[in-house]
Amino acid sequence: MERKVPFMLDSGGWIPSVDHSVPHDVSLGNYRYYLDLTREYMSQAASRRERSNASEW
Repeated sequence: MERKVPFMLDSGGWIPSVDHSVPHDVSLGNYRYYLDLTREYMSQAASRRERSNASEW
């Protein structure tokens, strides 16, 4: 995830989701970790995009 997601976000090609539904054996703690990590990556990508747009002006 650390290697692929930032590239996909910067390319505009990732919609965070899970296939079908979250499996029953995934703990709430693990799912929250996934959500937190997803938010962090999306925030970082938004910051990079804002800096890039600001430098174009």
